[in-house]
Amino acid sequence: MEAEANRVFKKRRTSSEAPEDRKDDAKEQAVAGDHVRDIAEMELQKHLQNIECEAEADPNGPDWEDLDAEDADDPMMVSEYVNEIFDYLKLTEVRSFLKIP
Repeated sequence: MEAEANRVFKKRRTSSEAPEDRKDDAKEQAVAGDHVRDIAEMELQKHLQNIECEAEADPNGPDWEDLDAEDADDPMMVSEYVNEIFDYLKLTEVRSFLKIP
């Protein structure tokens, strides 16, 4: 009985406002998250600049093999849209990384 009387219970929060110490923790986490996001954005910008500097393969060159040529007559393979699809996927990847709507 004595042990039960001395038992410590977690204080129940009944208000919608967070305690001050938790607000400070949330602010610190937000600042840390912003810092990580800033670093990630800088890394992404560097990566995008490196990609833009790379020369694209010449589709008329000797080393170019058109993998979609044999599927040109197959409507299920949508080979005529492959370039647009990949451009869209690249854009979506960048937007999702930067959280751009």
